[in-house]
Amino acid sequence: PKSEVYTESKWNTRDIMVIVEKKAGGIVLVDGSKNEIVARIKDLGEKPHTIVFSPDARYGYLISRDGWLSKIDLNKAEVSASVKVGKSSRGTAITESGKFVAIGNYDPNTLVILDAKTLEIVKEIPLMDTRIKDGVVSRAGAILDFGELIAVALKDINSVWVVDTSKKEIPITNYFWDVGDGGGIMHDGYATPDGRHLVFSIEQSNVVWVLDALSMTEIGEIKTGIKPHTGPGATWKNLTFIPAIEEGKTTVVDTNTWELVDYIKTNQPSQFPRTYTKDDSYPYVWIDSWDVGKSDELYIIDARNLSIVKTIIPIDGSMVIHPEFTYDGKYVYVSMMQKDMVYIYDSNSFEFVDKINVTNPTGIFNVGLRINEAGL
Repeated sequence: PKSEVYTESKWNTRDIMVIVEKKAGGIVLVDGSKNEIVARIKDLGEKPHTIVFSPDARYGYLISRDGWLSKIDLNKAEVSASVKVGKSSRGTAITESGKFVAIGNYDPNTLVILDAKTLEIVKEIPLMDTRIKDGVVSRAGAILDFGELIAVALKDINSVWVVDTSKKEIPITNYFWDVGDGGGIMHDGYATPDGRHLVFSIEQSNVVWVLDALSMTEIGEIKTGIKPHTGPGATWKNLTFIPAIEEGKTTVVDTNTWELVDYIKTNQPSQFPRTYTKDDSYPYVWIDSWDVGKSDELYIIDARNLSIVKTIIPIDGSMVIHPEFTYDGKYVYVSMMQKDMVYIYDSNSFEFVDKINVTNPTGIFNVGLRINEAGL
C-alpha cells in the first residue's frame, strides 16, 4: 500500500473521517475539525468495504472485498500490517477490549477471528447448518460486536450465532436458528447505542429480527418497508429508524417495547441512516437515498415529531449516500459517488459548507463516533 500525507501538522485521530475510494481501492483521511484532507492511502485491495477502530483510536482495520485486511496506523496515516483472510469478504467487528478483530467472508464460508495486535488468525469458524451432516453452507452477513461477544448472521440459512472471545477456545455460545418466519436473505444489522439490542435485516421477508443481547433472548421480528437495509443504524433516545432499499419508507420503532411507532414516507428509498449519538439533545436523523440514476435526495427528520424538516438535493440526478457526522457534531459529510466528491453540510442549519474531491467515494466513518457506538 502507498501512503501520501499532505500536512505536517498533527491531528486528533478521533476527528478523522475515513472515506472509502471504492474504485481506486483506497481511503482518504480527512480532519473533520478542519474539513481538510490529511492523507490518502492506496492499494488496499479491491473495493475497500468497511472499517472498525481500536478503542484508543490508534488503529483502523479495513477489509476489502477481495479479502485483504489492512491494519492502519491512524497517527501516521500508513498501513502497519496486512493479511489475506478470504477470497470474498464483507463485514468487520472488533471487541470492546480491542483484543480481537472479526471478519465475515462470503468465500470461503467462514467467520475469521484475528489477534488485533499481530493480525494472527486465532480461529476460523465454518458457517454452515451444523444441525445436519454436511449441512448447507452460508455467507457471513452482519457481524456485530458487543463487549467481548461477536454476533454473526448466517446470510443464507437465517441464523445468528454468538461467539465469546473471552473464553479460551472462542466458542459459539448461542445459536438462533430459523430466525424470521418468512425466511429470506439476512444482510446487514446494527446494535442500539447502549449495545443492549441487535437488529438484523431479513431482506426478502421485509422484516428485521431483534435479539436482546443481555438476556440472549429473541425479541422477534418487526415489519418494515420493502427490503430493509439497516446501515450503521440510527437511534435517537428510544426511537430507532430503519430504511428500506426498494420503498420510500423508513420504519420507526420504540426500543423500549420493540413495537412499531410509525412509517415515514420519502420520495426515494434509502439505506444508510445516521444520528449524532454523542448528544441526544440533537434531534435530527439524516437519511440518504439509494436508487441508481434517481436517488438525489437527502432527508432530515426531526425525531421529536417524526416529520421531514428538510429535503436537500445536492446535485440533480446524482446519488447521495452514507451521511456521517464529524466527531464534534458540527458537520455532516455525504458521498456524491458519481460526481467524485464529498459534500459537507452544517448539521444544524442544514446549509452547504464545502466539498472535498474524492474519487468514487462510498462509505464514510468517523473514528471517534464509531468507537463509542456498540456494533460499529
